Amino acid sequence: MARVVATVAAVLATALLSGQAKIPRFDGVLEFTEKNCAKKEKCTLKRPFGYVDSRGIGWQAPKDQWTNGASIPKKLRARYGNPFDASLIRTAVIHDHYCDRFVRSWSDTHWVFYDALLTSGVDKSLAREMYAGLLLGGPLWVIIKKGTPCSVGGTCVQQADGTPLPAGGVMKDTGDGRRVLVREARYEDPSFDAEFEELQAKLNADAGAETRSEIENLVKRVRPRDPFLTAPDTIVITPAAGGVIE
Repeated sequence: MARVVATVAAVLATALLSGQAKIPRFDGVLEFTEKNCAKKEKCTLKRPFGYVDSRGIGWQAPKDQWTNGASIPKKLRARYGNPFDASLIRTAVIHDHYCDRFVRSWSDTHWVFYDALLTSGVDKSLAREMYAGLLLGGPLWVIIKKGTPCSVGGTCVQQADGTPLPAGGVMKDTGDGRRVLVREARYEDPSFDAEFEELQAKLNADAGAETRSEIENLVKRVRPRDPFLTAPDTIVITPAAGGVIE
């Protein structure tokens, strides 16, 4: 029996060292520079704070990153909690940073919100609803890559792909030479409440929908004509004369 236990322990240790075991976890101590900043719903990180998701991918918010807590409309806080609740704030810090930086796609960024909620111990049904609501009403973006036409008439990696940019977004500079087309959060949109009720009904009717793709598909069924939900993560376009992407 001792030999079996030792063998199992060795296998687990090897898996952890090799990266085969993906155990999500937060990294660091969450602490803010201001006292009682949660009451103002705007706090600044005193030191870096990170998260390793269930795929083994790291996410980190830097020192001095600010957060307004979880983006929960006031009318929904009785059900999901307040922005700085202990079960939500660690997730919100990570999510806020990546929503500001546009380093990764909106799909990856919003999924890590769901993943981190589960790691924080939030009830799965509530986490599903919060994640779905975030996809429905939160910010969405498309990363723009500058393309160059093929001189030989063939297919080039950086050739403009002809995909039209979604309508209704605002072009933003990231500060590091990249540009993104952003549709800001739409929680105050007059149609959001009715859409969210429809989405909740779909979640209740399909309780087995728990994966990222399953929940995304439910949201797309509620907003089938939303161009940002159906656009690719990245669109390559050729700049106009002068090299400027409008």
